[in-house]
Amino acid sequence: MSFPYRVPLPDANNLSLGRESMTRIASVLAGSDNLTTGIQDVQYLANIDIPDIENVRPLLDHSGLSRYETNKALVEELGESFVRMIDREFWNVEKFNEFINIASQFMFMKEIRKAVLAACVKYHDRISSEMYDWLVNDPNIVDEAPMSIKRELFARDKSLFRLYVTPIFEEYLKDQSLYFLSREMRGTNINDVLDFRMNNKGLQDIIDMIGENNILFDEMQNLIRIWFNDNGWPRICSFRFDFFMGMQKADRIQMCKRDHSFNFIWYVNSGIRKGFDSNRINELISMYNKAKKTASRDIIELAMVFQDPLVVSVFSARIIDILRKYVDKSSERIPLRLVTNIMQMITKEKEISTLKWCTTMLHFGSNAFRMIFSKNYNLPDLDEKEFYEGFYRHILLMMVDDRQREAKENNRVRKDKTQDVIDTQEIPSTPTWISFSETETHLLGRSDVARKVFCQYIVERTDKGDPVAVHRCLPFIYASLPRSDNDFMHLEMYESMYQSIVTIIIKSHRVRVLCSERWRSVITDLINITPWRLSIQELVVKLFIEFYSDEVANQLTTLGCVERMKLVREWAERMCITGVNMKTGDVKALRHKYLLMIFRSTQVVSGIYSIRPDVCPVLWEIAFQGNKDVNLNAKDARALLEMYL
Repeated sequence: MSFPYRVPLPDANNLSLGRESMTRIASVLAGSDNLTTGIQDVQYLANIDIPDIENVRPLLDHSGLSRYETNKALVEELGESFVRMIDREFWNVEKFNEFINIASQFMFMKEIRKAVLAACVKYHDRISSEMYDWLVNDPNIVDEAPMSIKRELFARDKSLFRLYVTPIFEEYLKDQSLYFLSREMRGTNINDVLDFRMNNKGLQDIIDMIGENNILFDEMQNLIRIWFNDNGWPRICSFRFDFFMGMQKADRIQMCKRDHSFNFIWYVNSGIRKGFDSNRINELISMYNKAKKTASRDIIELAMVFQDPLVVSVFSARIIDILRKYVDKSSERIPLRLVTNIMQMITKEKEISTLKWCTTMLHFGSNAFRMIFSKNYNLPDLDEKEFYEGFYRHILLMMVDDRQREAKENNRVRKDKTQDVIDTQEIPSTPTWISFSETETHLLGRSDVARKVFCQYIVERTDKGDPVAVHRCLPFIYASLPRSDNDFMHLEMYESMYQSIVTIIIKSHRVRVLCSERWRSVITDLINITPWRLSIQELVVKLFIEFYSDEVANQLTTLGCVERMKLVREWAERMCITGVNMKTGDVKALRHKYLLMIFRSTQVVSGIYSIRPDVCPVLWEIAFQGNKDVNLNAKDARALLEMYL
């Protein structure tokens, strides 16, 4: 192995390791009387006549190293030594150019490429455009180059940048932890979620890749537009939001300010973290009005902010809180008169109200994909009469009923504290003055804003432990399901709502669900929706699995009703009958979760209420692929299930 460059030794007569030495060595050997004296002459000339070298050779014989391994190690060490020499010495321009010219002939050798890259990093100001063009055409160089060199290569070849950044972006979209966290509509620490998103490794890799290169920054914005135009996924809006906040954290604020949407994103981020005071709201309104007036493509990047699922959750929750405060502050007890008074207040304050601003921003975000896809940058007006006098009025009427029922519930619990958990009451009939009906169902089917607010109301009621309101509302969701998977915003909103309901029940209401007739109505609603999508079936199975815990069993034992654990297997069997189409591939996808549920059922209360083939024949057949002879007990459950997983 030899190198195409020459490393001068202290004595100019000594031989180097380069190719010129090969000719000199050949001439020395040819001019010697015999091979032995010739080798001695070369050793003397090259200054490698090392004393006692013979004593080392027996060690080499017993080292177990092959000649290949030894030579490979020598070559690698020579390469590293040369890289260290480059770092240590100073080369003038002439020497740098001479080295690059010679090395360019041997770029197929990894050791040469490492040396070239080391020289380019140290003398980056000497790299000409022609040299960058030469480097960018070598795929090995692009892969092996440090980021400082990669960045310059990407700036000269945007297609290369796209090739490297796209897989990282796709991994961001596939990140399940980010995806499921973004779909939680309540019960999370907003600041922690934003920090978790911003610290995503893929996002940070892209930020590092861009560095302070304005060309790459601009190209990144162009790629985000292309990706969003191709499918319109809300997760892309999350990525853009997190990208700018990550760039700010990396002290690239001046770069961020080159983009017209940065201040808008900054104010929204600040408001989510610290609260939307009048200053933040006024700044956002001013930027929004300016963008709406110009009706240019720039409006899309602002609208994308309000299609980020986290931002949607914050603003829809704000709308619910505002409407509920109207109800809670009123001393009026007659429902229709109370709501009429509130509607008059809303109409009077509408133009300056936070309610209108939040509603407008949700409407703004809902049109982001439509605007970029159609290239029509005029924002359609929201039908305020339909929303304020119709939809919000119906929400207020339901909230009035919520308040009345909560007052009765508090009185009931005060008389008997065990009633906080054990509840034998059934769902009461809906008051006649609540007229949420077919008109509102049609609105849910066609209005993204209505869906976001209504789903947030249902999740809020779940969080507050109000199964009556949840049970009344879920049929309207069922009646307004999206007609196809192409309606992705509709689809993701409803999936987010169901995920949030399940998460809240697992976190706060598992024992209540098992002890309450009214909560069981909600479970029935969840079971009935499982045929709609595999993702919903998986959520419901996840819920059932979480019932099988020592914490739940211990609380039920304390209450004297541990036998209610058997309800879980009854629900699971009913879900399998209702929600699984035996002719589709869904069964295989769910088997793992069914097996886990069976296993968990054997580990609680000594497996007394475990899932067995005699009580859950359909579930058992799905889980064990029709093998009805499987004998499962708490002792051998783990080994048997591992065999089937």
